[in-house]
Amino acid sequence: MATLTLNLWIVPFHLCPTFRSHAVTMYRQGNNQQRLSDVLYVLEDYNGLVDMMKALPENHKLLPDMAQQFVSVGMCDQAVEAYTKVSILP
Repeated sequence: MATLTLNLWIVPFHLCPTFRSHAVTMYRQGNNQQRLSDVLYVLEDYNGLVDMMKALPENHKLLPDMAQQFVSVGMCDQAVEAYTKVSILP
């Protein structure tokens, strides 16, 4: 798993589409939610990011970071939903 993490940030995603789907699968199987949210964001899989956000429990530590990711791409409704799940509104 450490090799996958190391290689994930070395190999440019656009050069290796097989690696992209493999990274998402491995992080899901490994229950590495932080890396999974990062990969979904980098891959611009915003539907996957929204699904992940909705599945997280209230006050989960990733929700503020995910809210910022949504804000950065103009997904304000989703950002508000994420912030609301942690009772934080900027």
